[in-house]
Amino acid sequence: YAPPHRVAGLSPLSERDPPPWAQRATWRSHDGTLEGILSLRPDQIVVGVLNAPLLRRRLEALKIPVLVIDWIDSLERLSQQTERFLEILAETGFPRSRSSTGSSPSGLEQAGTRGRLLILGPNGYGTGLGTLEDSIISAAGWRNLLQDTGHRMLEIEGLAQRPPDAIVWVAPKGNALANHFAGHRLLDRLVPRTRWLATDDWRWQCPGPWSLELIRQLQQQ
Repeated sequence: YAPPHRVAGLSPLSERDPPPWAQRATWRSHDGTLEGILSLRPDQIVVGVLNAPLLRRRLEALKIPVLVIDWIDSLERLSQQTERFLEILAETGFPRSRSSTGSSPSGLEQAGTRGRLLILGPNGYGTGLGTLEDSIISAAGWRNLLQDTGHRMLEIEGLAQRPPDAIVWVAPKGNALANHFAGHRLLDRLVPRTRWLATDDWRWQCPGPWSLELIRQLQQQ
């Protein structure tokens, strides 16, 4: 939402694994130290709830405004966090002309009309209810195959008894051991590769306005 010249610095992780949206411009970074961040003289700090808790407390003790992005487990929560972030930007003088951009989904379908969908991650883990992923697939008109809450380790025997109508593979491609479950020959027989839906893998990794594009991608398949 903010142009690169308004961003004092991104996490050093952004240099190691730059997200696709960050590759379109040159973004400054910081070294992750208290001194390095203070030298940037930021008006506002934005940090994830699980990231650098000690550093965050030290910044707050120095009376530097810190916005903590909480755990996002639904589209509603994503919209709330986005609006709060835009309010913070407005308070620092950033115009609100794009305040509604990507903050809420549109064109939602009736949940479950497309069949049962399995969100399959590394090491044979599936994503169940009470998650942002479940909220996304429901908004796209699918029904989550897993009716348990949270992330669950799958068993190929259980999938054989109740196979999904389609699968979304949300892990990076490669020959890692974490990907072996997804390559199981029985899984290929249960759900042919023609019913493995194509989405942008990176959009599943962390929640943000880019997550809403997943709804459209799932609706198209």
